[in-house]
Amino acid sequence: MPSGLVISRFRARPLLPWALLWIGIAAVIAATGIAGAGPPAPAPLLIAAQAPSEVSTIAPGITARVTAVEMSAGETVVRVTVTGREDLGAYVAYAGPSFLIDSAGARHFEAGGAIDGRVLTLRFPGSATVASGRGVAEVNGLGLTLDRVAGPGLDSATVRGKAAIVTELKPMRGDAVRTAVNERREFGPGFALVNSIVRDEGFVVVQGELEGFSRESIQSLDLAMSTLILGDGSEIRINRGRSGFGEGLRSFELTFDSSNAATTPSQLVLRLRVRVPDALKASGGDVAARLSALELSDGATVLIAIPR
Repeated sequence: MPSGLVISRFRARPLLPWALLWIGIAAVIAATGIAGAGPPAPAPLLIAAQAPSEVSTIAPGITARVTAVEMSAGETVVRVTVTGREDLGAYVAYAGPSFLIDSAGARHFEAGGAIDGRVLTLRFPGSATVASGRGVAEVNGLGLTLDRVAGPGLDSATVRGKAAIVTELKPMRGDAVRTAVNERREFGPGFALVNSIVRDEGFVVVQGELEGFSRESIQSLDLAMSTLILGDGSEIRINRGRSGFGEGLRSFELTFDSSNAATTPSQLVLRLRVRVPDALKASGGDVAARLSALELSDGATVLIAIPR
């Protein structure tokens, strides 16, 4: 699991939230870590995946549909409601991972969510990244459970399957404003390039690339301490972010919640920390030793002005 990946502890029902604050290079590989641990239960009823439709059948007599979509520049919230076969459980069982496939065909990995009874709420990147139009919510490991205190997982599932649900993706506040930026700064052992800033009434999304970093270094980078400085001097902490994706695994994306900001952002503070994944440390060798030494450093900080 990437060191920058933060998963909140699950709370008792009715609401079971989880959040991926920082998604690193190995996030998709580590996605099975979202499921709860424990001894396996008897195999639940399975059904083959169905073609995408507005109502997806996950098992005989059990369907899933998207009942709400809330899209902004910073996030897309998709609510999936499961209906049918009350005898198999009144609560969603979920293992994931899930993806949002946008109108351009791009697949976006989930960034957290919550379970409330038979409603599964999933969070994905916003319109800064996700193309609007007709999309598909691909929900893996979706099922039911009789266990009202079970967290996200399938250990107690009575039924499980896969849903591919067609839905319309449309920003709630209209199209976000995208500003092209070409700011390149020395950053630790390499460079940080900020190439666009996307804003709407609630979020500021910063997109860029990290240059001059090895694959092992990218896997160990953490930008979660980055902030926005507002015109009055106050700061906004990062809401969520991801790195190690896109061409050459160089891309990063930082999302800030500016809905309560009194003034507009004037400066981006990129703060780089190194947090070496345990699996990489255990591999030994010169690379692991070098990154472990870099982990003890103070990291790096760079300031980038935000155009008005």
